[in-house]
Amino acid sequence: MIYNAADEAGRYSVRWVLFSRDDPTKVIARAEKPILELEYWWEKQGQVPNVVFATALVEVNEKWYLYYGAADTRIGLAIAQKPLLRIEVVNTTPYTNTTTLTPVTMPIHIAMLIIVLAIAILSIFLAILVRSSSKA
Repeated sequence: MIYNAADEAGRYSVRWVLFSRDDPTKVIARAEKPILELEYWWEKQGQVPNVVFATALVEVNEKWYLYYGAADTRIGLAIAQKPLLRIEVVNTTPYTNTTTLTPVTMPIHIAMLIIVLAIAILSIFLAILVRSSSKA
């Protein structure tokens, strides 16, 4: 599971935890260090400063795409090769910056426009699907 957490100073980051398949109350492994933490000025400054929070994780073509909010002002996209988050990586080796996710940013109003357009297209598709299935 990917989750968001704050440290003692109130800085939010993204981490992971692995639960037992047989007993979901049992933690098998947990990230020692965040997989995404504050790095860029636009993650540290904004409506709510010092916050990065995961919103979606998608796998495409052997890469992980982690969409995240930054300071409640921008939306970021961190991209990593798939092996970065594989179970084989879970060990006691400390996290190093050699595996840092690479963020890409866009203004929040552009991201919201993309989301609204996607919802509109999905609504049209569903309306067509419902209409065609009711005729059958």
